Amino acid sequence: MNKYISNAIYALVLISLTSLTFSCSDDDDNTPELIFPGAYTIISAETVTSGEDILLELGGLLLADSPCDTTGNPANAPLIELAAGSSNTSGNINIICTASAATQSNGTWVFSEANGTFTLNLPVPGSPVPIPIALTNLEITANSSGTVTLIEGEVNLSAFASQLPELDEPVALTIIRVQ
Repeated sequence: MNKYISNAIYALVLISLTSLTFSCSDDDDNTPELIFPGAYTIISAETVTSGEDILLELGGLLLADSPCDTTGNPANAPLIELAAGSSNTSGNINIICTASAATQSNGTWVFSEANGTFTLNLPVPGSPVPIPIALTNLEITANSSGTVTLIEGEVNLSAFASQLPELDEPVALTIIRVQ
């Protein structure tokens, strides 16, 4: 009789473990897909090693060909628009102006959750093809619906070091959604 009771207890333990294993699957994950498309601005750019603030210099370099005329209207600042492509994790980059209808296509972007990278493919003066610039060590903040509000990461911008010598070391960027 003890053999039957111990077999019954063993069967109950197995059933309990099996139901616990299946009830903790990823299907119960309600985390929404990240939605990147929107207008952003770079609010912080600091060299990682020396801690030098290079926000103004980097903005001037990356947005040098911006269609936004800020003379007489400083409010017409350029924004970086991540336009939606075939998904919410890739598309075109446009430079848009805050106070005018001027826009300019300026490369492509892609987010790879598998690699943990956010890559901007940007045109570089003197280069016949866009240069991929990958942000790593990402910290992405999103609201409850998945809309990305903040992107932070480190980037190697050495391709631009000939124009801005501070870029010979990694740069920590903070990019915030404004629209």
